[in-house]
Amino acid sequence: MKNKLNTILLLIINTFVITNFIFLFTNYRNIKSIPINSLYSQVFDNLPTPALIKDRDSNIIAMNEEFMCILDILGIDRDIIGTRGQAFGEKALEKFIAHDQMAMNKGSLIVFEEELEGYAKIKSSKLPLLNSIGSPIGVLITFTIEERY
Repeated sequence: MKNKLNTILLLIINTFVITNFIFLFTNYRNIKSIPINSLYSQVFDNLPTPALIKDRDSNIIAMNEEFMCILDILGIDRDIIGTRGQAFGEKALEKFIAHDQMAMNKGSLIVFEEELEGYAKIKSSKLPLLNSIGSPIGVLITFTIEERY
């Protein structure tokens, strides 16, 4: 019960932080034009949970320090910017991309239970990033590890 309450509290905090972070992106037509350094980097890198940003085609374009620490723990090379996440396995990759696209098509936050093949079971929150006319340009993903193998 305590673990469930902690997970719910973390999701609430993450949603609040992410919503405020996304507000900064609302005036941009293309996420690739956003300078991920400076203010954005400070917010993104200090999220209290692992997070990454993918473009419309589900290519990883940014990841925060917490996410890089998870990669280190899992023994996965940090050099995954520009990939779709093949390092997590083909089976997981298919689900990740399908869930990314679902969130972008829905246009609102969706929470999924996913699996990192051979590593862990995770709960991911996928929040679409929308341009000024409401079209999806990417997705912000945060997650918590539910069970480690």
